[in-house]
Parts: sequence; structure tokens; C-alpha cells
Amino acid sequence: MENIDLGSLGGITIKYYSGDVPPPYCCQYELAIDFQNQLFSRYKIEYLFREELTEAEIIDEGFAPDDNFSWKGNLPVLWEEEFEEVLAKTSWIKKKTNRNAEDPIIEVTMMDLEGNVIVGYPGEMDLWLYFMEEAIQAVYELAGRSKPLLIKYMDLGEEPAFKVDIEAKFSVRSFTVTKEQNGLAPVVKEYPWHDLKHTLKDIYLPDYNWEAVVQGKPKKGAKYLDPGEGAWFKFNSGVVNPSPKVDALKRIAELMKEL
Repeated sequence: MENIDLGSLGGITIKYYSGDVPPPYCCQYELAIDFQNQLFSRYKIEYLFREELTEAEIIDEGFAPDDNFSWKGNLPVLWEEEFEEVLAKTSWIKKKTNRNAEDPIIEVTMMDLEGNVIVGYPGEMDLWLYFMEEAIQAVYELAGRSKPLLIKYMDLGEEPAFKVDIEAKFSVRSFTVTKEQNGLAPVVKEYPWHDLKHTLKDIYLPDYNWEAVVQGKPKKGAKYLDPGEGAWFKFNSGVVNPSPKVDALKRIAELMKEL
């Protein structure tokens, strides 16, 4: 399949299917974007086979009783360049007939300015899966169903305390770090958006124990991390290394100093 001329791209529709995973995780969504109408977009997600579960079982997995959702609106103009960049990196393959049933599927339909349509399946699935996670998170921010991601870190073993706030706004692809140290006024620094992926990889590498969430205000003498959940996890009890061979907590502490 040949790539469509990005200079004549009129619109794009991405259809996603989670693969044959069990409910409440099984879902399908569609995101359609009109490049000729200020990135006017339509998004719809549907969760499948949830009738097989009780409401309590769905909630226990961290979902709401009804997560089906649709939205119409305009994406910020910067997203046009982001989609074009991903499309330029994509090689297209035929739909696999022998894929594993649990593998996700992404189908991309592109229309040029003359109405010609090309349908393809990206060979770079990891690239598309991560990029679409970002795009869908942007939709949820624009729809008011999700706030920007805010990660907080505190080292109360230092005097004065060392604090870091990491804010990621997916809708406008903004990655900001605010640091407070040595008793001085907070310092704000903007980072390239694509640096966020590596930062989040470090943040979510350790294991988080929800049964050990800090109750009340964190106390001095320890390090604490809120990974965007609105809850504090104490190092070495609430958040722990995933294995004896991987010192994820040390890496996070170093990362906070480096940012």
C-alpha cells in the first residue's frame, strides 16, 4: 500500500479494537478528524461484553459502571502536524488473518482532498498504540472528563524539603516541571513533549501498593510519590522496587534531581 500524499490529506479515521481480552477491558473506539475543518473531530468508545459482569465486578477493576462515551469538538491545531509526523513514519501492511486473537487492531482510513480513500494497517503498532493513547487522553481533557496529568514528588528527608511537580497536558502536548529546593522560590521549566514518554516509564516502573497509601499529610524523614492518582505513596512501603535487580526508586530520585 502506498502512503497518501500528506500535503493533500483531507481527513483521517482511526478505528481501534482491543482484541479478544476479557471484560471490562474489551473495547473498541473510533476517532475521525477533518483536516479541512479546523481539526473537527468525532470520538466514540464502546466497552464490550460487560453484560457478563456485575456492576460490582466492573467497579472492582477500576472502571465506572458505564464507560461508553462520545465527543465532538476541535483538536488544537498542533495535532495536524503530529498526525502527519506519525503517518510519515508508518509502513502499511495487509490485515493479518493469522494474528493472535488477543492482539489489538488499528485500522486507518485516509481521505485526500479529491475524496480518494486509502485503508491500511500500520506495521509500527507500538508507535501507533502509544500515539493514540496520547490522542485519546487529549480528547478526554478537551471533553472535561480528565484533568492534565499531575505527578508529585517530595523528599522530606532533606532540609528544607525538595519538591517536584510534573504536569503533562495532552491536549496541547505541554510537559512542565516545577521544582522547589533549597528554600528558594519554585522554578518552572518546559521540556520537549517527546521527553515525557521516558519520564513516565521511570515513574511507572515500580510497584504501587494501594493498601499502603499514606493517610493524611506525609511526614518528614522519607521520600513520597504521587504518580498522578491524587494519593501519596511512601518509598519502600507504598511504592517498592519491582524486583531486587531493578532499583526503580533510586532511578526516580535521580530523575527528580535531573529534571
